Amino acid sequence: MFTASYFPGSNTCRGFHGYFDEILPEKQRKRAYILKGGPGTGKSTLMKRVGAAWEQQGRRVDYYFCSGDPDSLDAVVSGGCMVMDGTSPHVTDPILPGAADQIINLGVCLDETVMAAHRDEVIKLNRDMRRCYGRAYRYLTGADAALKDMQEIYRQAADEGAVCNLRMELMAFMEGESGESRHLYAQAVTCKGVVQHFASLEREHMLCLDLPFGFDADALLRPLSVHLSAKGTAYRAFMHPLDGKRHGHIATDTHAVVTFAKKGREKRTLPFDEDLLRREHDTLAFNRAAYDLLLHQAIDSLARAKEIHDVIERIYFDGIDYKKLSDIQDATVQKMKSI
Repeated sequence: MFTASYFPGSNTCRGFHGYFDEILPEKQRKRAYILKGGPGTGKSTLMKRVGAAWEQQGRRVDYYFCSGDPDSLDAVVSGGCMVMDGTSPHVTDPILPGAADQIINLGVCLDETVMAAHRDEVIKLNRDMRRCYGRAYRYLTGADAALKDMQEIYRQAADEGAVCNLRMELMAFMEGESGESRHLYAQAVTCKGVVQHFASLEREHMLCLDLPFGFDADALLRPLSVHLSAKGTAYRAFMHPLDGKRHGHIATDTHAVVTFAKKGREKRTLPFDEDLLRREHDTLAFNRAAYDLLLHQAIDSLARAKEIHDVIERIYFDGIDYKKLSDIQDATVQKMKSI
């Protein structure tokens, strides 16, 4: 039995950015249940129950955590089967309705009379929550600007020949079976900070890129992803949590190139123009301080949004028919165990 943990999305300088349509590609789907319903209607609880049932059967299970609340799930996948949260901000609808996909509406467990009494309060809370997210994304935009300036300095300071040689080494190193590429996150900007699931990147063969903070690993990993795509190799591109479109790590089923150091694993570094870096020392220090401060402020805003979300959840709790909800959850778990 093997489990892995990822994020399908992250809070980025581009706003919320995700790859939900790549969690379980259409060709691989046997059955997908898409959950609908408001906050607190048991979507994450149901997914955790399904995942636990699969684990008890000895199956490999991939857990996809929510960047809005890293203790909650956005999806759980095993052997071509998936249960997924299909509500905002990652609204998802069936690709193959009836044939492979089905909507489970947990909203039917809500008492409309109870919810109607809190209508104005929920509207105000949702407005306040959106305001917190908007502020967080503006801070993340500033943090990304500071990071980009560091990346430009390190780009100029890096030995171009060594960069080219390392690109070629990475291309020769990576192996894997044929198939489609997928994009997701091994780390995400959340209300609890930058949460990492690096253990899920462990592979039999690993190369660690031990590079200074601020160096843009995309300069090495994007050419590698193009190379793997051209070969038709199935790989997972793990994207940068602050940007969403730059590469952070790349892995196949057996090989991985990661941008963190791991004890006992091979690592590679690059030579830099030390004179240039000394001249730019104060700028690099300022950018790093600005990055840290802005990221901290963004996380504070995300934490405030989570607090508001929790208040909304408590309102929904009062309107749930728990017997009805339990029956739906039990039936879904049994169905997914049998597939």
